[in-house]
Amino acid sequence: MRGQLDENPLRYIAMPKSQNKKINIYRDDQCQRIQKAAQEYTAKCNRETAIVWDLLITVALATGLRRSELMNCTWADVDFNTQTIEVNPKKNT
Repeated sequence: MRGQLDENPLRYIAMPKSQNKKINIYRDDQCQRIQKAAQEYTAKCNRETAIVWDLLITVALATGLRRSELMNCTWADVDFNTQTIEVNPKKNT
């Protein structure tokens, strides 16, 4: 006998789901245009009350954080000494 099974022992286990979404990868010139547009928009806004879009977009492009992870970050999550951002769930988000 060659060790072959008559039936698949995993036949009742569902295969993991995978998303077939297209992944967009921005070229350098596209990233620069996005950052420039964000900087121009942020310059027109009130820095006290508006979201600092140029900072958010720069962090997103540099880290690959998801939108929800990025919007959930606080300054306490940023460690400038080790140059890391800790991604943690928050109770009030």
